[in-house]
Amino acid sequence: MAFDLLIRAFLAVGALWLVLRWEAKRGNAVECARDLFDAALTAGALGILVGRIGAMLHAGVSPLTDPGQILLVRSGIATVPAAVTAVVTLGSFGRRHLWQTYDAVAPAAVAALSAWQGSCFVGDACLGIPSDLPWAIALSGSDVTRHPVGIYECLALAAVAFGLVVVKQTRRPPVGMASGIALAGVGVIRLAMEPMKLSIDGGPTWFYALATAVGLAVVIGSWSRAKRHGSIESGPEFVGIDGAEPRVDDDPLDDDH
Repeated sequence: MAFDLLIRAFLAVGALWLVLRWEAKRGNAVECARDLFDAALTAGALGILVGRIGAMLHAGVSPLTDPGQILLVRSGIATVPAAVTAVVTLGSFGRRHLWQTYDAVAPAAVAALSAWQGSCFVGDACLGIPSDLPWAIALSGSDVTRHPVGIYECLALAAVAFGLVVVKQTRRPPVGMASGIALAGVGVIRLAMEPMKLSIDGGPTWFYALATAVGLAVVIGSWSRAKRHGSIESGPEFVGIDGAEPRVDDDPLDDDH
């Protein structure tokens, strides 16, 4: 993996850890920050692996005959298999409390995506189609100014992550609400940014549209279910991924919870 990709991955993982730690100190939906971080990191890593293999197969390269190509992440990762694998893997870790697990990780996952996009300057991957807007940026040695799409996406994702953290801390949304908002938010942002990106065949807009629709359906279902039960602010249970009793973090010096 190239050095610039390592930097971007480090920043994304750091954002994931920081948000999980922030929420753990204030009572997250499930387990402790360390367990959630391990689960999310494993899900993300497996997603990248599957996404890389998917990109290889799409390009006509067999991972069996040329396994070394798997390490060339810069050559591309297939978005759909990567995202689906990560979501399914995370769900498998918290299958006894599926939506609580997703709700707990949702803000941190969106923050990690924001950090990845915001670090686009490391690899000169920020710019999109030409633009005459005052904040448009030109590559070194070029007079053509372009949309800083990576920064747009970073700021939009950061706003979603911040909003989720605030909502979870102040209102205790119904189970599944945070997950649905995160999924729909990321889908809408991806759809909005795609036309401004430099791409030969375009991104999987159908997948982003599907994610938006599924996210909105989850939000509506969560709200309706909470309303039927008589409380629109019925927060998720405080249980562990393994079904253990809740553990409240009263010690600010405890690094695990």
